[in-house]
Amino acid sequence: MADNYIKTVYVLEEEELEKHLLRHLKDVYDEYLNLFNKYLQRHYLIVALSGVITLFGIVILVIKCYGMESLLFGFKAVQSSFASLVSGGSILAFGGSFLFSGFGRQTIDEHKNDPKDSAVKLCIERDLREKLEETIKKLRKKRDLMETVLGYQAFWSVIASVAVLMLVGVDFLNLFPDIYFGIGLDCLLSLAGIYFICCAFVLYSILSIQRKILRRNRWIFFLFIIPCALLAGLTEWRWKILYYAITPRSLWDKKDFIKDVNLSSDDKIEILYLLRGLNPDISHMKVEKFCDELGLVNTESTSLLGTNKNYSSKSRFIESINQIELRAKNEIFENYFNLGESLTKCLKINSQDFNNVIGKEIIRKFSSIDSSIKGQILTHFFDFGKELSGFFERYPQKKPKNLLAEEIDVAHNALKIYNIFNEIGKNKIKQIKTFSVSTVGKFTKNEVNFIIDANKKFLMDNDTHV
Repeated sequence: MADNYIKTVYVLEEEELEKHLLRHLKDVYDEYLNLFNKYLQRHYLIVALSGVITLFGIVILVIKCYGMESLLFGFKAVQSSFASLVSGGSILAFGGSFLFSGFGRQTIDEHKNDPKDSAVKLCIERDLREKLEETIKKLRKKRDLMETVLGYQAFWSVIASVAVLMLVGVDFLNLFPDIYFGIGLDCLLSLAGIYFICCAFVLYSILSIQRKILRRNRWIFFLFIIPCALLAGLTEWRWKILYYAITPRSLWDKKDFIKDVNLSSDDKIEILYLLRGLNPDISHMKVEKFCDELGLVNTESTSLLGTNKNYSSKSRFIESINQIELRAKNEIFENYFNLGESLTKCLKINSQDFNNVIGKEIIRKFSSIDSSIKGQILTHFFDFGKELSGFFERYPQKKPKNLLAEEIDVAHNALKIYNIFNEIGKNKIKQIKTFSVSTVGKFTKNEVNFIIDANKKFLMDNDTHV
């Protein structure tokens, strides 16, 4: 009864934690998309208004050059009215969003983005908690950077609006009657509009294109992209930037000058996978390849050097080296299997027979754990297929003080290897060629069950043929 109660509580706790993470991921993802859509609306508005300002400046410049005084006053009146409306509206809209950005956040409805039960169960079965937490952390950083960009965008838009209003006012009031000075003002106004359009598109490229693509052209990167990122709060000023601009590309090509705010299509697909309880990192082909390597499928087995026709041309030296590596890998897996077997006995029946096992210090530390806690560890690992590190992170008071994190990882991999090869046969360890201990240790419970079922099916098929 006590064990069933513990399992029930554990399952409920797992479901609530996974549900909270999925809901939080959806909330942060929606917030990022809303911020990016708000940025896009401002971007198109800035481009349109800057284009109109540039057009007005060019038209008035042409009128002044050709001396068409009858049209000049009318165009100036329209230009000044437009500039006043745009500048006043920009100051109110952008300035208000810049000063009161923190007051516009809505209260989070905890039940707004409740995930489906199927997604929650899949996340639990595939042990996606660590992946969910990592993705949420990265996405929150990008969301915060997006808020920073919106703040700087509002600030510089207000400054630009005031500057345009001042230039138009000076030109309309004819404070400097000199004709050449007026032409210079119109040229400056047109250039300012073109400059605002260029800045808007450079910022758009920073937010929508991956950083490695932005640095393809050295001079565009250092003359346009870096200054724009600096004004948008996406990088910090360093004197080394000037140094890297004239040094060989190999010295700066891999450096991250700009903070990563772009959410690529691959990132979006990964988030959508996680929201549905799917793991984007784990391909089913990996497990099938593992089964194929162990000879659990009815296909022609491959050797260490493959089925290459040029196998005979391989030197004996290379062949001997490959055989040495294979024997070393098999020995490592056998040591992990023996350690996992002794750990399982230690946890299940409190066995103390581990003197001849490599890693006996780890078993000795696990043997000091109380028997009731050992039962919880067995439930955590074998029944739910979770990592041992996750158990001790959740219950740090149950971990022996002298048990190191590296030893917990070794114990986890040893138990996973024993769990697999105890079912399919220890002799199959000799067939492992490309997989490492850490790779096998990351197999989920469903993947382990797939391997075990593949072995049973293989044996049944062979018996049928016989």
